[in-house]
Amino acid sequence: MKKLGLTYLAVFLPFLLSASSVFSISIVISQLTAAFNAPIAWLLLAIPIDFIGGAIGGVVLGGLADRAGRRLALLASSALFGLGALLASLANSVLVIWMLWFVIGFGVNAQNGVSYAVIVELSRGMRGSIGGAMQGLYFLGLFVDSIIYYYVRYWRLYFAFIGAISLAVSIPLTFFMQETYSARVKRAASVVPRGNLRLTLLFVAYTLAAFMFSVPLSSVAPDIVLLFRLPDWFITFLSLVGFFSFIIAGVASDKFNRALVTIAFALLGLAGAALAMLVGVPIVALPVLYFSSGFFAYAGIWISESYPIEQRATASNFIFLFGRLIGGFSPELVVALSFAGLYSGLAMISIISSAMALASAALLYGLR
Repeated sequence: MKKLGLTYLAVFLPFLLSASSVFSISIVISQLTAAFNAPIAWLLLAIPIDFIGGAIGGVVLGGLADRAGRRLALLASSALFGLGALLASLANSVLVIWMLWFVIGFGVNAQNGVSYAVIVELSRGMRGSIGGAMQGLYFLGLFVDSIIYYYVRYWRLYFAFIGAISLAVSIPLTFFMQETYSARVKRAASVVPRGNLRLTLLFVAYTLAAFMFSVPLSSVAPDIVLLFRLPDWFITFLSLVGFFSFIIAGVASDKFNRALVTIAFALLGLAGAALAMLVGVPIVALPVLYFSSGFFAYAGIWISESYPIEQRATASNFIFLFGRLIGGFSPELVVALSFAGLYSGLAMISIISSAMALASAALLYGLR
């Protein structure tokens, strides 16, 4: 039991710190634009670059996890995102920031995909609840960033602190985790998950929708809060709304069909986006949108449990590959759709991604 508790801790804490590392840039965007004399659009490119790194890292380290075990893959991923954040404190140009966020993404997204496999292999029940709580740590990562920034305002010290904490906590914890991958099933895993092609394609559409919906909430929404001169605590409040939404969605997905829960949250997302289009002040619509993002809560668990153990980490990261590659550019898409400002662009991307989630979940329900 003690070993099991340590394993959960060794998965959850690095997951939290990985989210803190990858989203840390969103808090100091304005400082970086001033420091490098660069437009905000250039700095926002770090987000899709991070997801490109994550798409590659997910496949590479996911394959490693299905060959050499989960612990080694998690150790490598923790070293990458922690070191990337630490080195960001020494950056002297936008190009260096882009390179480091590629490295951070390579580690973060691989860490996430392997973590889902570990949770599925550890848990006999309540996988959605546990996975939802873990995925909700993405929002708590932004919450951690906001707390750190409250005390450490200078961006170089801020990045150094986040990177040092990530390395000091994540790497030692990994050595205490239980290896959940059995040697009895160790054999070469295909890069592309074998099995039902239609199931895989529908999961790709679902994860793409989830990334397109949630990534702008963590990267663009904080800027919208500042543009509308809302209080600083509102970002913290939104982070907590997102976190509890993921817990609620995870619990609901264990009690009911995961596809039906996705349909319910996608409909709420459409309502929140419509509210954003109709009401000019985001203080009402943003909490609804953050709560609606709960349909992403159990994505990794839902995918992982749908494939055999020898393909689990590879399948999860392969399916997430497309969400990361395309969904990672959603902040830029928000800017492109911002005919009446960032807020309208966020509303438009929320409508598109909610509709995609609704359609893919309905079709996945039909595969039961």
